[in-house]
Parts: sequence; C-alpha cells; structure tokens
Amino acid sequence: MEKFEFIPFGLSIEDVYILSTKPYNIQLSQELEKKIKESRKLWKETLREKPRNHDNYDSVKFKNSLTPEEIRAIMILQAYSLALGYSGVRIEVVEKILEFLRKNIIPLIPENLSLKRNLNPLIFIVYALKGKGEVLYKNKRMKTEKALKESNTKYIDLEENEILALTSGTQYIAGILSIYFIKIKKLGKLSEIAFALFLENLRIEEKLLNSFIYALKPHLGLIKFYENLRKLLKESEFIFSSDNPKSQNLYILNNLSQVFFIFHQTIDFMKNILETEINSISNSPIIIPKEKFILYENLYVETLSHIIDYLSIVIANLSYLLEKIIDIIKSKFELDFPSLYAIYQNLSKENKKLSKPSNKRIFCLNKYDFIKLEIKNIIKLKKIVKNWEKLITINFVYATHGIDYYKPLKCGKGTEIAYQFIKSLISPIKDNLHKIKILEENLDKLLRKVEEEIGELF
Repeated sequence: MEKFEFIPFGLSIEDVYILSTKPYNIQLSQELEKKIKESRKLWKETLREKPRNHDNYDSVKFKNSLTPEEIRAIMILQAYSLALGYSGVRIEVVEKILEFLRKNIIPLIPENLSLKRNLNPLIFIVYALKGKGEVLYKNKRMKTEKALKESNTKYIDLEENEILALTSGTQYIAGILSIYFIKIKKLGKLSEIAFALFLENLRIEEKLLNSFIYALKPHLGLIKFYENLRKLLKESEFIFSSDNPKSQNLYILNNLSQVFFIFHQTIDFMKNILETEINSISNSPIIIPKEKFILYENLYVETLSHIIDYLSIVIANLSYLLEKIIDIIKSKFELDFPSLYAIYQNLSKENKKLSKPSNKRIFCLNKYDFIKLEIKNIIKLKKIVKNWEKLITINFVYATHGIDYYKPLKCGKGTEIAYQFIKSLISPIKDNLHKIKILEENLDKLLRKVEEEIGELF
C-alpha cells in the first residue's frame, strides 16, 4: 500500500483527489502529532462546560449513498483539518479516521439528504467511528459493527468536544468539490476540443488564431484558451491551407472565446479558494495553544457555495452558445439528428435554469442554515456536471459528422486524434443513443489520447 504523509498546511486539491481514488497508508508528521497533543492538552485545561449531546439524530434509511471517492475525500479533509492541531481532539480520533481509510471502511452518507430534516451529513462518519450505522466494506453494504469485526477494527468512544469538532467543518462541501474540480477541469478541456473541431467545420480564417488577439486583451484565461486552440489545430488542413474558402467570421465565435476564457479564470479562482479552504481550520472550536485562546463558530460554507454559482453560470453559457454552433452545422451539412438535438436542448435549458443562484436563504431556528445550503448546492452542481458531460458528447457527434464532408483533409494534430478516436467508437455516426452512451463513457480516454499527442492542455 502506498504511503502519504500529512504535513502542516501542504495539501493540494490533486492530493485529495488521488488519495480518494483508493486506500493509502496516510501518516502524520511528527510536527502534527505534537500539535494535536498540545491542542488537546489546552482544551482539557480550560474545559468549563459540560459535554454537548450530538447523538440526538434520528436513524435515517436511504437507498443511495455518496460515491466511495466522495466519502473518502470528505474523511481525508476531516482527518487533515483535525491533524493541523487546532481542534482539541485526541490524536486517537485522527488515527481512527486514517485507519478507516487505510482499511477502506467507508461510512455511508446519503447522496440526497432531505433538506426538510435538520441533519448534518458529517454525523454519519461519527456514527461509523462509534461502531454505529452502515458502511461499505469489501464492496458490500453492511452494518458498521459487522465490518469492524471482519476487519479487526475497534470503534472509538468520542469524548467531550470531539463530536462537535467532527461535524462543524466545511469538509463535506470541500471534499466533494475537490473531486469535481478535477472532473470539471477535464470536461472544460474536452469542450475546447469539441469547439476546435467546430472551428474546422466552419473553416475559420487563420488570422483568428493570431496571438495579437490575446496580446490586446491579455487576460490569463484568454491566453490559456488560445494556446489550447493553437496546440489542437496545429497543421490543420482545414484552416492552414491555401484553398481555405475563408468563411465568414461569425460573431458567435468571439462570444465563445470570451466564455471559454471566463471558464479558465473561474477554474483558477476555484483552485485558489478551494485549496486555501482545505488547508484552513473551519472546525469549531479553534484551539490556539500558544495564545491559550479558544474561538467558537468559525464555520462559513457560503464561500465555497459561491464557487458553485460561478461555475454553474459559465457551464450553462458554454452549453447554450455551443448549441448555436450546432444550429449552424446542422444547416451547413443538412444534418438531422432529432433525438440528439432534442436531448441537447432540454439539458441545456435545464442547466440554464439550475445555474440561477438561489435568492432564498434557508433558515432553521432563526439562524442561517449552512448545512442545508451546502447540500442544496452540491446537488445542483452534480446535476449540472452530469448534464454537461452528455452535452459535450453530443457536441462531438455533430462536430465529427461535419468533418466527414471534408475528408481526406486532415484535422489539426490534436483534433485529428479526437476525430479518429470518435470514429473508431461510433462509426457510422447516426441518431443512436446507445452509441452516444459508449462515447460518453470513453471521454476520459479521448482526452488522454489527445494530450499524449500534443501535451497537456491548460
């Protein structure tokens, strides 16, 4: 089993993603072990209140759970936040979470937790640590008690403050966002590959890829976008050839360039905020041993919820504008895929509707209910991303079919790889939903093959 060491304030989004994919032997650095013990000592010395009772949650029956990767990501961030040594928990609590991760005992957390019930999704991890509830073990759903017996693992009796520390952070939304950050970044690259194929369909003028465009508007996101296009379209006979008919410069192409650049800027913004958050202390209370100071109520999930709002708007706009290019391609090549087109329109409209930030604040007991807010936004993001994946697949179908009309002209270095890969999977291309599913399941492989040829895209 591969090893990984937690060090102070040194965890990246990519680390969280990789560690969530399979069991790792995660260990604590000596510095963190010392900090955890100092924090616990101060808490014991200054304890002035009786332990709070957090066991008053009703038993919840549910069918579908978060994915194992999502739950592992949450647990990784839970363990890491507590390990930074500002939460006053025993080192045994952190080590117990790491033991669960090492043995791949995954506490089940409902995928669609009812917003009507005042439940904190992190409580299900607490249940499992105490030997209660249900877990996934050896790919089977079972009672935690049975899984602990089979894996020779002991439950832990949590002491004062520890349940509060385990359930008061932002690890639920930050963990799932860490998984989706990687997925969204990949889908952004795939969307740009589809767009590059559309540009070849339209036989755009070579000058539209000139670096002067972004030199005059030097946003970093715009530079990344154009560099990706230049790599994908390098040596394209559709664009860089003397017989290029020089199609009309369509206004929509400029619009899409601007939206793609905003996507890049949003991804960079998301990385900055999210990576800072996963290296922050959001649990309550915060124990600062050197200052002998204890602070309560440092939880605020709306920062991460705003990221979801920004991403949702950009993804919805990208899908809508690419739909307009599909309309152009349909007309130019007289393509008629009614089933696919209807699906695209419906999913695009749904994403547009979902992308609107909620104006309704969720209150519970006269307080702003952050738990319900983060659950609501995560559900929204998952739906939007799932729709976007299918929309990108349909983009590829239309773009590839248009390329067929120009063969034997060769696409660019990157787009030719994409074109040949798609043709190998779903040729001949028809209004066939089964074939579309095959392509959708192979999008990761498509991206990997393109990047193997031209290098990693931004």
